[in-house]
Amino acid sequence: MRELEVQLIASTQFHIPEGLNWVPDQCSGAEALTEFASRLHDNSFESPQPRTRTNRAYLLKLLAVGREKILEHASATLYIRGISRDCVHQMLSFRRLMITEMNPDRVDREQRSIALAKTLRNNRDARRMVDNAVDDLTFLSRELAEVLAEQFHEENNAVLKAKEISAALRGLEPGLSESPVVVSSSIAGWRDFLKQSGGENAEQEIQEVAKASFAVLSAASPLLWADFPCGSVPPEGN
Repeated sequence: MRELEVQLIASTQFHIPEGLNWVPDQCSGAEALTEFASRLHDNSFESPQPRTRTNRAYLLKLLAVGREKILEHASATLYIRGISRDCVHQMLSFRRLMITEMNPDRVDREQRSIALAKTLRNNRDARRMVDNAVDDLTFLSRELAEVLAEQFHEENNAVLKAKEISAALRGLEPGLSESPVVVSSSIAGWRDFLKQSGGENAEQEIQEVAKASFAVLSAASPLLWADFPCGSVPPEGN
């Protein structure tokens, strides 16, 4: 069994435009781009308000007045392992997330990993039952693969033969099989996903994914998450 692991593998970089008499404070690329886009909208590069002169103050004000749409400019990409196929398919319903999932036909069924929500992970008897069920499915897949190989023994196209057998066996793939994913979205899209998936009404595994994703995303650009219930405002000067 693989534990849930979320890594930030790509995020917005910001390059200061030439000919502009404005330099952002020390902050993440996503935070700098968000401030830049909003200041462009307000035409406030040359005469910023004293109360919102710093990147920190400006972004906190932006969130306070609910101008979240501007967060569409910045983006982040996460690499998530230890997540089940069932949970990935729940995430696919969020259209603002761009998700690339590992092709199950490329996974060695003999080396299949599983991903379990906390309820199953913390119950020894349940874990044993799941392990036994996965072993039984692995055995069944192996036996069926041999039967299907015999059925297609006259097929000369090896690629087509392998494709047909994989397609036939795919229905045996359990929903708790691990399915690593790469997930990209704008910061606004991530915020929408976490608002819907991080609450106690969501299913347990997707809650865990949402909370782990929040921890990674908020660490990279804390000011863009300061208004979230679990968010925190960096001290002045950071």
